[in-house]
Amino acid sequence: MTKKYFTHTNHNINKRAIMLVSLIFIIGCGGGGGGDDSQRISESTPFLFQENMNQNNFPYGFDYYLFGYSDNPIQTYHDSTGGVNNSGCHRIPLGGAGRTNFDVHFGKDVPNLSSYYLRFYLWVNPTFNTDPGANWKLTYNYTNGGGFVFWFRPTEDNQGFQPSFYSGADDSTLFKTTNVATFYLRDFTETWICFEYYIDLNSQTIKLWITTPGREYNETLYIDGHLNNFGTRFESIKIGAYWDGTGDETYFKLDEIVISNSYIGPIH
Repeated sequence: MTKKYFTHTNHNINKRAIMLVSLIFIIGCGGGGGGDDSQRISESTPFLFQENMNQNNFPYGFDYYLFGYSDNPIQTYHDSTGGVNNSGCHRIPLGGAGRTNFDVHFGKDVPNLSSYYLRFYLWVNPTFNTDPGANWKLTYNYTNGGGFVFWFRPTEDNQGFQPSFYSGADDSTLFKTTNVATFYLRDFTETWICFEYYIDLNSQTIKLWITTPGREYNETLYIDGHLNNFGTRFESIKIGAYWDGTGDETYFKLDEIVISNSYIGPIH
């Protein structure tokens, strides 16, 4: 059973006024879930934010969202059984052919962090275009001086989407740095993929781990490198983020999103 939403946002991204004095006060007070503990923060846990999307409480624990255009939103859905381990998740259609270059994101404010781990699960349907000749920005990570992007990018080997990071500080893209098989999204449609990355603005360190259900990747360190970046503190994160190019009739799903100050790992 799914429930549909016509989604929009009134969040002013350019202004990005930081409304949170501390994540402890906002998430720790347990907003919006009617007792649901899927969003939490505690001095006894490293999780700064957690959303398992099991409950039908859109927009879950996120601070803002935008799917499509603000004046022409995409209809999205809560899927009560289609998520990781048959739990809840959120299904996001890719806009239809009438849209080009559009948002598909949930957003979270994260003030006063110089580093964090972010984990999320991604699922794309079997006919998803994994080589559209355009980029899919999976997350935007905003700092007080710029930011960076975690994205899928088609590359010159003509194999379609690969995961990588991009920084505007030096207009650079960081692909696979470790001695493992190259990850192509085309090989993992209709399956839940766990991505987790770590970013530290002070050391300019960035790492990416990938886990797939068949254990082709099993908490595999895929990128371990240096990414130049502006800024000393993060302000916000968009997850799902932005589709460069033309929409179509396919869709993707998000689930089990966690922000932490230590390594999270996949769900077992």
